[in-house]
Amino acid sequence: MESSIDWTRHPAMIVWTDDWNMCAWAQDQATWEKTRHLPFMQTRWSSGTLETAPEVEALFDVLRRHRSGDGLPVTFEAYYVVGNPDFDAIRANGFQHYVDVGIDAGVPDSWQRGPFLAKAKEGVEEGIWRPEYHFRSHHFSAENWMRRLRNNDPVAREMFELHMYVSETVPERTNENDEPFPDPFGWIRTGVERFERAFGYAPTSIRNHEQDHEPIAAAGIRTATLADKGDGFPATGTRSTKADLFHMGRCLDFEPFMSDDMDEVLGTAKSAIADRLTLNTPAILSSHRRNYASFAGDVERNLACLDALLGHLEATYPDMTYLINDEVRQLWESGVSTRHFGGNVLVRNWTDAGTRSVPLQHPAGWRATGVETLRQFGSGESPQIDAAGTQVVVPPGDYRVTMERTENE
Repeated sequence: MESSIDWTRHPAMIVWTDDWNMCAWAQDQATWEKTRHLPFMQTRWSSGTLETAPEVEALFDVLRRHRSGDGLPVTFEAYYVVGNPDFDAIRANGFQHYVDVGIDAGVPDSWQRGPFLAKAKEGVEEGIWRPEYHFRSHHFSAENWMRRLRNNDPVAREMFELHMYVSETVPERTNENDEPFPDPFGWIRTGVERFERAFGYAPTSIRNHEQDHEPIAAAGIRTATLADKGDGFPATGTRSTKADLFHMGRCLDFEPFMSDDMDEVLGTAKSAIADRLTLNTPAILSSHRRNYASFAGDVERNLACLDALLGHLEATYPDMTYLINDEVRQLWESGVSTRHFGGNVLVRNWTDAGTRSVPLQHPAGWRATGVETLRQFGSGESPQIDAAGTQVVVPPGDYRVTMERTENE
């Protein structure tokens, strides 16, 4: 299906950021220093660690300094791992079966970081942070890990005692997220339920979708991220042949921590974005948590590099809009989209067909009480809310609808 949007007229940007809530690699500086001699710890990645609230806030500060084409702050789509090993429970069952701590229940005791998830929820309410689904495990097979532990593999056991599950290099691991045991539908359904309890809404997108697509779609997820195929054409807009999943393809890995030359990092990013925008699709960057939470002392530099890139994009493409995957799918298919954050619904009508009536689809117990015009394309008509407060009629443009709870809620 071809897009209903001319993306050259509506330049758009999505930034994915991965690995949030992942309890890896080491939980503190001393443990990282102690294990750095091991082969699987001798990468720039291994200094990454679970985020703290101040680290999340430092990233938020950069996002707030820059504006999307609709006048709102930049939005990042953040992918959260929804499970981490429950080391005490695994030891208690004699390494017989894997047990994890859900994101809605916190993290393993030895990985406590304070209110980092509460800080993330503040970003959700503000509209600058959009958590999505990054599976229940990350870059390891829990089944193989349990087998190694039962067989007294010395490296796996040593790492386990340090409450670390990373115990081999990436090439040595099986397919990442190599679950879900006998019940793939139940495995991801549990993960999605955890996510919804943690953030108050169901995820719409998945990063890392190596498993069968049917269970993912059955759990209500609508978009899946891909690496572009390298044939010169983006994956964005293609679809799974097995389930109702809309594919999104990135054009660049934006990882300042991987380089000592920030000018080169910025130059590569600027070029990749410019090239992608000529292909009539959104430009999509991937930027991992490692840039923003680390023991290596490079976080401030990485944030400055991000700040410089966002400043360049704001100056070069003042009309560029920061979207999330689910907005792209809606716009691609119908030319209209909605996104909820806090007590707001962001409504976009990017069609050439004039005024559209848009269902707000906010959770039950809410109604629209006001609408702010952020940007219009052509028509000077005023947006209108229906009497029930459940739909808004908008000419082409971007609008922020204010929602309030009804007396019955």
